[in-house]
Amino acid sequence: MKAKDKIKSYIGFVKGIAIVILTTFIYIYVVDYPERTRLREYRKILSEEHKITKGYVYIRNSKSQRLLYRFTIDGIQYCGESKYYRTRPFPKQGDSIWVYYQGNDPNVNLWAGMFDE
Repeated sequence: MKAKDKIKSYIGFVKGIAIVILTTFIYIYVVDYPERTRLREYRKILSEEHKITKGYVYIRNSKSQRLLYRFTIDGIQYCGESKYYRTRPFPKQGDSIWVYYQGNDPNVNLWAGMFDE
């Protein structure tokens, strides 16, 4: 193999690594950032004051590792959304789960699996 071919091969390898790093950076800090920010804020709020209730998973999307859950407070139904990639066993559609919520605003909520992460 000639020196020029080796250099071209090396440059192609470096470009591939750079693309993987850039794609990962974009996903973590641009695409997923709003959810991570919301999760951090909710954890802070709910660590200071929270109530707990039973909810249930009504949608579990294995591909995106996301679940949607519902719970009822004073006859009003609320919804929550979360990822579940770190908590095992993963909840399934129809499973009951514990949900932490803010007493004066139940729209601020996390299922116990994400709160404890």
